[in-house]
Parts: sequence; structure tokens; C-alpha cells
Amino acid sequence: RASEDHPWISVAVPTLNGGKLLLQLLIAIQGQEVPGGVEVLIGDSESNDGSIEAALREHPSLRVFTVSRARFDHGLVRTALIKKARAKKVALFSQDAIPLSRQYLQKMAAVLDDESIAGVYARQQPRPGADPLIHEMLERWTPSATDPRAKLPILKELADGVRLEDLEPLERMKKARF
Repeated sequence: RASEDHPWISVAVPTLNGGKLLLQLLIAIQGQEVPGGVEVLIGDSESNDGSIEAALREHPSLRVFTVSRARFDHGLVRTALIKKARAKKVALFSQDAIPLSRQYLQKMAAVLDDESIAGVYARQQPRPGADPLIHEMLERWTPSATDPRAKLPILKELADGVRLEDLEPLERMKKARF
């Protein structure tokens, strides 16, 4: 059984001046239908728009950690939040993304009950009116289920004998979609 000390799932969100988008995300997370508690961890990069204070007023159980804006790195902040998570399952979010259903977390996390699976992702869809560049980036990062790239396994050694960890970060990203 989940409790405050042992939530069913943790949600990690890096943020900077999230404003209304962050508050919308927190409402959507709070409305998730899950079998136990949800812990929300925020990695805040020194926001100065009042969004963290507003979020804490509406959601006092948030765990907020300050991240130096000058030293911000998406991957490192997410890794730090994962290490602070109390749940065994952790969902990584962006302040800009909203789950499209109330069963989003439950469906994603259920896949992790198979011990041979280490991670799962869902396709991201841009908000209505989003910049065309955002549309293009999201299509590249999270291809649709019919795109052949969506079914490729992530291998430590690539077909050409190159090891994934030996590639530069951008080349690694191109080879391994997750």
C-alpha cells in the first residue's frame, strides 16, 4: 500500500518560470487515477515568476529542490530528482506537457511490472498553437506508433560495432530514442 513515505509513483519535473503551464500540469497529475499516492518532485532553476510559490500554495506536499540556473542540465537535473524519489517507479515530465488522460500514469507504470523492461515512454503531442519548430522536434523525439523507429530496441552495441556510450551525446540521441 502506498503512503506519503512510500508513494506508488514519483513524478519529477524540472522547471523554470513555469507559470500557468506548471499549475496546469500539477492539476493534471493530481487528477490521475492511480492505485496509490503520487509524489511530485520539482527541480526549480531559480524561478522568479511566482510559479513555485503558487504551486506550493495549491499543492503543499510538493518537494521542491533548487537548481542553479547557471549550472542547469536537463539530464543531470532529472537524474538528481530520480535519486530523491521515494517511489520505485518515476515518471519524468516537462512543465510544458500535460497528460491527455486520467489513466496516463497508471498505464505507463503498469508496463514496468515486467522486470525485463527498464523504461517506457509515451508520444508527446504539441499544444494547440505551438510553434512549428516544437511540432517538428516532438515528431523527431517521439515518433508515432506506426513509425518503424518506435519499435527499435536500444542496444549497447550498434550493428556497425560502435558502442552507444562511445558516441557524442547528439549522435547517441539519434541512435537511441527513448
